[in-house]
Order: sequence, then C-alpha cells, then structure tokens
Amino acid sequence: MKTDCQIKQDILDELVFQPNIEENQIGVVVEDGVVMLTGVVDDFSIKVAAKKAVRKVKGVRAVAEDIEIKYGTDYQKTDLEIAKAIVYAFKENTAIPETKIEIEVSDGWVNLSGEVTFPYEKEAAKKATEIILGVKGINNAIVIKTTVNPETIKGKSNLLELEEK
Repeated sequence: MKTDCQIKQDILDELVFQPNIEENQIGVVVEDGVVMLTGVVDDFSIKVAAKKAVRKVKGVRAVAEDIEIKYGTDYQKTDLEIAKAIVYAFKENTAIPETKIEIEVSDGWVNLSGEVTFPYEKEAAKKATEIILGVKGINNAIVIKTTVNPETIKGKSNLLELEEK
C-alpha cells in the first residue's frame, strides 16, 4: 500500500504530464488516500483535467476539490454569452439532442436538465459545456429515460421459453 507521500508525488508527476495544466497552480494535500486539490485557475477545463488526472493515480480513495476559477477581465463572459455559446455548441454536436436539454446559466454556473434516451447524450452535453469560456461549474441534472417496447420484451420471453423446452 502506498503512503500519502508517495500518492502525493504520483499526483504531482501526473499533473506535470497534463498539457493544459500549470502544475504550480494546483495545491495537493493527501491524507489517508483522500486527496484535496486547491488553487486558482483561469479555465474550467483545467479544473476538470486536474480531477481526471488525480483519479488515474493508484491509491487515491477519494477526491475533494476546492479549485477556484477566476477568469481575467479579457475573458469574462456574461451569462447570456455563455448560454449562447452552449446553445451553439449543442447545435454543432450531433450526439446532443439539443431540443431535449434545458440550459440555465447563473453567475457562470450552468445547470443542464431534461431527458435523453442514451447515457452518451448526457455525457456529450456535459463535455460540450466544459469547454465553454466563462463556465465556472456544471450541474448535469439530465435524466436518462430509456423506453422499452413491451412487444420486444414479450418476443424475447417467448424465445426464452422455446430455448428451455
């Protein structure tokens, strides 16, 4: 089993290899395999990349992050600009059923809601939102609602009965 010191060094090494992360912007504390990330970054995608990098490290039991996003004045966007950018990104991505997803933006925080049929649609909406400049966080409350045709199930149960005989 790795010590906390070894885990921390592995995390720092992993952050160095991430092309979009300035590893000196991220603070790492490890206690009993639980990792706390702190710092200030200027892009939401950096925050996401840091969390993903930590999850790759063996020995990490949980991740708590307190990374703050502060955009420079040149990159600050209004909620309207962020919402428009998300709508455009959804239109350009064929994996996202744009008419089934509702978008709300408040102070840079995005809430995605609605119902989709497949998990990849929910994930695609989240990923498309993560790269929008000005986004501070995402609440992905999209529900996956799969519909099953009763006749399909009935047909399969008849096949099972035949196989049993």
